[in-house]
Amino acid sequence: MSEPKVQLVDPQGNLSLPGISAVGVITATSFDGLSTSGSATNLTGTPDLDVGIVTASSFIGQGSGHAAGLTGTPRLNLGVTTATSFVGDAVGKAAGLTGTPNLNVGLITATSFVGFVTGNVTGNVSGDVTGNVTGNISGDVEGDVVGNISGNVTGLASSIKSGANLGVGVCTAIEYYGDGSGLTGAGSSAYVAQVVTASGAETIINLTYGNVIYLDHNANTTVGFASTSPAEQITIIKTVDVAPSPTLTWPDRVTWDGNTTPTLIGNGQTTAFQIFHLTTLDTGLTYQGWQEMSYDPPGNLFSAGKAYFGALGLNSSTVNESSPTQVGFDANWASVWGGESYGMIATKDDGSLWAWGRGANYGQLGQNSAVDISSPVQIGATGDWTGATFTGGGTVLSVKSNGTAWAWGTGGYGGTGQGDTVQRSSPTQIGTDTTWSNTGGKIGGTMISMFAIKTNGTLWCWGENEYGELGLNNKTARSSPTQVGTNTTWASVTGGALFSTGAVKTDGTLWTWGRNNYNQLGQNNGTEYSSPRQVGTDTTWARVNSGTYHTMMAVKTDGTMWMWGRGSNGVTGHNNTTQYSSPKQVGSATTWDSGHQKFDTTYLSTTALKTDGTAWSWGKNGEGMLGLGDRTDRSSPTQIGSNENFNTVALFREGLNFTTTNT
Repeated sequence: MSEPKVQLVDPQGNLSLPGISAVGVITATSFDGLSTSGSATNLTGTPDLDVGIVTASSFIGQGSGHAAGLTGTPRLNLGVTTATSFVGDAVGKAAGLTGTPNLNVGLITATSFVGFVTGNVTGNVSGDVTGNVTGNISGDVEGDVVGNISGNVTGLASSIKSGANLGVGVCTAIEYYGDGSGLTGAGSSAYVAQVVTASGAETIINLTYGNVIYLDHNANTTVGFASTSPAEQITIIKTVDVAPSPTLTWPDRVTWDGNTTPTLIGNGQTTAFQIFHLTTLDTGLTYQGWQEMSYDPPGNLFSAGKAYFGALGLNSSTVNESSPTQVGFDANWASVWGGESYGMIATKDDGSLWAWGRGANYGQLGQNSAVDISSPVQIGATGDWTGATFTGGGTVLSVKSNGTAWAWGTGGYGGTGQGDTVQRSSPTQIGTDTTWSNTGGKIGGTMISMFAIKTNGTLWCWGENEYGELGLNNKTARSSPTQVGTNTTWASVTGGALFSTGAVKTDGTLWTWGRNNYNQLGQNNGTEYSSPRQVGTDTTWARVNSGTYHTMMAVKTDGTMWMWGRGSNGVTGHNNTTQYSSPKQVGSATTWDSGHQKFDTTYLSTTALKTDGTAWSWGKNGEGMLGLGDRTDRSSPTQIGSNENFNTVALFREGLNFTTTNT
């Protein structure tokens, strides 16, 4: 019996025949159902496919339904696709994609793409991207990127294939990791900054961490480079805060422009700098170098306060000054130090050492005589001094650039470190050691007690020890250097105090010892301590200084200032005259300068500099030593004038001296 047959003649409307498997040409304008096999290439008209699973190997036409069910290896040569998602390979032209498609594809081999990609691209991009990419790119980029990249790039630069041309419009990435060695062309040298401190005999700059070097040059050193690249540009910005500038030896493979090595500058002023450029084309075998610019501003010297013994340096011992008055006409002063005994010591940017003020009693002016001098005179003829400290009792300690230590003045209690108590009126070397640190803040003293830190971080002392101020756990005087404990992490030590000592370690902790009659040790009690004792538990202390009349002050790394101890005449800056037995913050400012010679406190008066170069003073002002143009005491910081170029400050009994940057 033959199968029944049917012939469709002039069908009207939609035809719904379940179970029919039609072949040939289908001209229906719409189709509902499943297409589980066969090729859909013969579909014509404008069919509307709202399908579940389509296993056809190719499709031409419009797909207005949901294409999530496409499986196999469909070949899409589409007009308009409004599907919201698609999984598979797209090998044709994708210009017709609309809506908000999320393409989670394996390989895209299309020769062009027009539109926006707002999702994540985790595959390979080998064609041109001309639109905006606002998602994450974590795969490989092999082709040209000519559009704007406004999103995040989370992959490594090493994924960029050889020959890739990055011609981007706007790149808003805020960070870049890597040394740039994989880049060629205009971007062959990535400009990434790093800070390097030259504090030893050799300084190796690892270029992996950046090729813009902020070099803090504080010790005689030889520079070397590690992790060089085939083509590299190196920029070195050198600053120095000691005078004269330490030596810097360049590698032999550096050839300088004109075959002349640039002359190093550095008078200890914070605004001085040099910029060097080095380039190599052979992975660091040879470098070509030149100096781009050098700025070494001169410094003027000013003083105010009491003129006793000629301490103002103004060629008078009777005329007091209540406002800063320039000392002479020299404009190359670097730093200045003062003492309770009305004596002053200063360095110039050529490393020469100068003195003035009281010298009649102890010979502390270093002139091989004991006379007062009312204007600056040079000590000796050499130019290799890096700094000094002046004790309250009239002893001076200084270190040269070669690491030797020298002392002169009163020899009471062995203050000059010579193994005796003989007074000396000219610099005398202490032993033969050449490892005394010559950077700022490494030497200090109390009344007739001296302290010095060596390059290995050990702390040494000698001199008077009536209140245990030497920190040796006893009260026995020493006439030659004696180590304080065994610690090797001392960073700085105070100067100018009266039987009390303070110091900071490299871990940011603060330590005090000695006399404590006004709670100046900050231990929340009045107990004397003859060995270093930590103040609180904070690890953010930057530098400490102590006054001759039982106060201490310190600045933290966050720029805050703290004072404690005797509060007479408002010397602690707390807007009162109260005595404090532990550190108390002065106001709320966070811009106090923690550098060497940036703040000082002495006979009931205090002066400090801020990071903007302004100077502020407070406390006793009977002789105009606050520099405010009057003789009125202040109990909180008050600005001195309106200048913003103060560089270093030093107080003496009832007076102040400071250098300014002559910009």
